[in-house]
Amino acid sequence: MLKVWTSAIGIVLASSILLTTGARASTLLSQAPTADARVVRLTSSPVQADRGKLVVSAISPAGGKHVDVYLGDELSHSFAPIGKIDDPAFASGLCCGTLFELPKQIGSLPKGALLWAASVGQNAPNRRMAIKVYVSEDEGRTWRYSSEIDSPNQGGLWEPEFTVDRSGTLVMFFSDETDKARHSQTIKKARSDDGTNWRDIGYVVASDIQADRPGMPVTRRLANGRWMMTYELGGPAHFIVYYRLSDDGWNWGTPSNVGNEIRLPNGAFPAHAPRFTVMPDGAIALVGQLVETPNLKRGARNGRVLLENAAGDPATPWRTLPAPLPVPDACSETCPDHQWCPNYSSALLPSADGTQVLEFASHWTSGACMTSYGWGAWRNP
Repeated sequence: MLKVWTSAIGIVLASSILLTTGARASTLLSQAPTADARVVRLTSSPVQADRGKLVVSAISPAGGKHVDVYLGDELSHSFAPIGKIDDPAFASGLCCGTLFELPKQIGSLPKGALLWAASVGQNAPNRRMAIKVYVSEDEGRTWRYSSEIDSPNQGGLWEPEFTVDRSGTLVMFFSDETDKARHSQTIKKARSDDGTNWRDIGYVVASDIQADRPGMPVTRRLANGRWMMTYELGGPAHFIVYYRLSDDGWNWGTPSNVGNEIRLPNGAFPAHAPRFTVMPDGAIALVGQLVETPNLKRGARNGRVLLENAAGDPATPWRTLPAPLPVPDACSETCPDHQWCPNYSSALLPSADGTQVLEFASHWTSGACMTSYGWGAWRNP
């Protein structure tokens, strides 16, 4: 799902806002416009004092497109800037970042290294894009360029996502729209033994319907040991959230099988830009930009809820829980020029003890896309 920064840049002076009357207070991540916030808990850092802390990345257009990196913890519920990722290539377009901590050494990259990757070049001539990867070995304070996957021809490469598969190999997933004759968009995979050289590029989801647009993959390992991937299915499927499962993190079945929808018992469904996390008790918490009714209308709970799967099995029933950050004006392709911003690709992370969930969500304020965060209680019966 392509998004474009608006030219309007607004600065919000308050450090805390309410997104809606009666909603929980939320805290701005930055007083400058930001989007695409991502968060990880450091579990493998070589610096013992940093283990358990939270690292956050967010893309900012202010002063030139770049990535701000923050460090925080659960006790203070606050984040301070510690680093920055910058590259002259970002001026040609920057979108759709991801943040990942290596759970093991990959080549010369040590256990605990952070990887950040994004789509670069959507405004370049002929849109010859790349997924560029950057590495930090000091918990996000300094960064260096590592590697990239280039577009083989005209078209977009979007929304990278990392995992380490059962064999211990680093895997990247991404959305690819470079083969328009056969597929409007697909989800592809590549793997690397050293974190620098990528091989075995192939399809994960490639529908036989040319107009289908699977995209925005997110992958986590479930409590049962399997890998789950969620994604939106754009085009005729109306951006409904789908999922696939894998036993090893690399093999996902027949690519032409677009997977299974996620729906609530009443037929409502999450749509657009899904992200999910796995709670310490194994439950799955998922957020979509929208919640739509079976007749494709925005539901009464749109932007106000998370979806929960208590069993940790996406084939079993889902229910809703109040979102830590309600964004009731969440909208998409039928909305005004800020349509991509509210609740777009929100990030989730459980608290260490599993009693709360942290959410980063974007919202439209003073003519700009801003990012806020907040904690909410997690109640799993």
